Amino acid sequence: MSRMSRTLLALRNFLALSESMAKAAGDQAWESLERLGEERAMLLNDLPADLDAHLLPAEQADARTIIERCQVLDEQTRSLAQARQNEISTLLRGLTPVT
Repeated sequence: MSRMSRTLLALRNFLALSESMAKAAGDQAWESLERLGEERAMLLNDLPADLDAHLLPAEQADARTIIERCQVLDEQTRSLAQARQNEISTLLRGLTPVT
């Protein structure tokens, strides 16, 4: 069995964080979502810009699948966060200004 490259391992960690973020958004755990997002951003900064050059040929298809899954999870997370922002905006519009 061959060892996984550091880059593929980082991508798998990125996926795990993306899954946790989607779950946090679904649970409306906004503080957790923010913390996970910061952690994922740090991991993203460590990923090479030219992923394919840092992946073994046998890992490239797996990496593409991971990236596609992350994109789906990101859309779910954004949608849930946007819905919450819309709820808050509606609540704020209904408040009477203090004079």
